[in-house]
Parts: sequence; structure tokens; C-alpha cells
Amino acid sequence: TNNFATLNSLGFRNNFGIYHTIERSNLRHKGTSGASDVGNMYSTMAFNKGKWYAEVKVIDVEGAGYPNFGVISESDVHGGSGATGQTGYQTSDTVAYRPNGTKIIASSATSYGDSFTDNDIIGVAIDCDNGAVYFSKAGTFQNSGDPTSGSSKTNAAMTFTAGEYYFFSSTVYLTTSILDWNFGNPDWSVSSSNSDANGYGNFEYAVPSGYYALCTKNL
Repeated sequence: TNNFATLNSLGFRNNFGIYHTIERSNLRHKGTSGASDVGNMYSTMAFNKGKWYAEVKVIDVEGAGYPNFGVISESDVHGGSGATGQTGYQTSDTVAYRPNGTKIIASSATSYGDSFTDNDIIGVAIDCDNGAVYFSKAGTFQNSGDPTSGSSKTNAAMTFTAGEYYFFSSTVYLTTSILDWNFGNPDWSVSSSNSDANGYGNFEYAVPSGYYALCTKNL
């Protein structure tokens, strides 16, 4: 049996956890009606070494900042600040890509890549061996980032010191903030099937060389 990651249904204890839901085999993350703040979610599986790839299909964009998604460290998931668990909002060990084309790290947003909207598919690649995160849109890595660049971390969206465990993560706000994660076993039909080098996963776009789907056999 090979089990792929999903969103963690036990994660609702996270900061502002009541303001979101997960649906569709725990792969859809969406905000809730009348919400006054954000909802944060992360993957069931974590990693502290290796190179990992996932895709996000944007279902509904709420505005310039939400939904956003990327990676988050274990410390930021379980930290004690007001931004606990919010992707891109606590320390320099979490980064989010936002609909207006900015990235946000430690609550600071800067220009990064193309904007995205409904039905766009965004790739998230994290290199835990070298400490770098990259984002792609429709298969093109943004800001001329090169996820295969290794220790040079060419134009990475975020760099970090390897060691901590990381999760794929996302943050939503209001009912018009919806996204679907694909960790290799999507809940939507991809138009072109791409697997990783071990033959696992089903992705819309090619998996970068050396990166893998987040599943038990790859772990």
C-alpha cells in the first residue's frame, strides 16, 4: 500500500482554526461564511531531508492575499505567537505565494512572480537538503528559480537552514478562498499525467529532477 499525504484533519486546533473547512478526501481547503479571520492547514506528512513537490489548483481567489500556500516549519505550526500556523506570517522559516504575485515571509510581502487566479495550477518544490523553496505557475518556475540548482539555491523564494521538519501548508479567508492540494493523488482530473522518478504521483506538470511526491513509499 502506498499512502499519499492529505491535509491534516487534526490541525483545526491551529490558530483561528474555526474559520475554515477541509473537504474532498481532505484535499480541498476553503474558508467559511462570515469568517473574521484566517484558517490555516498543513499536510499529514512532514519531512526534514530530501526534495519534495506538490501542486495546488486554485479554485477561487478571494483577493490579493488569499488563498495563499507554501511551506511551514514545525516550530511555526506549533509556536505561540498570534500568527501561529499561518503560512508566511510567523518567522523566516515559512513562505507563502499569494494571488497578487507576491511572496510573504515573516509577515513581509515582496514582489516575486506572476499573479494567479481561478483554475491556475501552482507547483511548490522544497529542497530540504540545501534549504530552499521554489514556486511554479503552469510548470514555469517563477523569478527564474531553479529547483535543481542545489547549494546555489538559484532565485529561491525562501532559503533556510536544513534541520527542522517542514509541512506543505495553506491559509484561507472567507468562502471565496478555495484551493485543492495534489500531493500525488489529486481529487481532480489532470490533463497530462506526470510522476516522479520513482514512478509515484500523478501531477499536471513535470516533477523537477530529484524531487518526489509526498507518500509513504517515498518517505
